[in-house]
Amino acid sequence: MIERHLQEICFNPDFGRQMRFVAGPRQVGKTTLAKSFLSRSQMPKGYFNWDLRKIRDMYRNDPYFFETYLYDFEGEKPLWICFDEIHKMPKWKNILKDYFDRFEKECRFIVTGSARLDWFRRSGDSLAGRYFLFRLFPFSLAEVSCRKPVDMDEMCSASEITT
Repeated sequence: MIERHLQEICFNPDFGRQMRFVAGPRQVGKTTLAKSFLSRSQMPKGYFNWDLRKIRDMYRNDPYFFETYLYDFEGEKPLWICFDEIHKMPKWKNILKDYFDRFEKECRFIVTGSARLDWFRRSGDSLAGRYFLFRLFPFSLAEVSCRKPVDMDEMCSASEITT
């Protein structure tokens, strides 16, 4: 698998408790990015795809259906949980607000979905202060060639030396 540069930025602990929204066009690797991060964090069971009827039914029967998952990792904080395609659910912003407010000490949330995640900000109800939005685009030339992205600080200091 090709490493995505966004992964280093998006899941950086310096961003704190805020949810990480990963939006972008179809087939760019949003789900793969989240699943690979969860696997590396040894939390692969923290992935919940809301396109699956099973997940939606679990939610209808118990809105906190993922809470039992939290007990598998008692003592290891924070845990990461990914909700893929939750934006297709009615009142999904209220669901996320509830989860964030109730579990913000135990969990860090990843929310993946289409570019529609971006334009919800223009609607009335907001998740202000609860998330950071990251956009995943198709592979960059640096990613395809397995190179690190250019560090602008290094470029600036190198140009000062040559002038």
